[in-house]
Amino acid sequence: MTQVLPRPGFGADAAFVVGHPNFQARVGAMLVGIPPFRLGEGSIANVLQVGTLDLCAAKQVYQHQIRMCMGGQAGGMAHLWKGYARPGRDATVWAAGTLKGDYQLRLTSRFGVIGGVGMVLPVVGPSFRAFDAHGSPTPMVFPGPAAAYLSLGTTFHW
Repeated sequence: MTQVLPRPGFGADAAFVVGHPNFQARVGAMLVGIPPFRLGEGSIANVLQVGTLDLCAAKQVYQHQIRMCMGGQAGGMAHLWKGYARPGRDATVWAAGTLKGDYQLRLTSRFGVIGGVGMVLPVVGPSFRAFDAHGSPTPMVFPGPAAAYLSLGTTFHW
């Protein structure tokens, strides 16, 4: 995931999909770690933990499926402050809208590979404020207007 904070994040996205071959609901969870970035006198690392819910339109042709999804995320972002006399809050609430598309190739009747691209539009996200040893506040940092992400994984069908 990139463009939300100054450094790109990496993580996992697991989901359970139910529905018809042409219309599906996707329920899942995402965990993304963002390496530390400089902010004032110190640095801050972050971990985004969210639940996701998407509604998807899909088209299946032979062993191939293309799917477009729209939905949302809700959860929180944990913060690890390093090098501050008075660090800011430990966590921030997170809520965002999502748009994504993916392509799936079934390798067997049960297993397949899936790749996708997506966009996350934060509605409620992190704002950072820490204080130095003299009590002066650090600058505020808000998430970018949108985040983009790439995904690659496997699928299992019952």
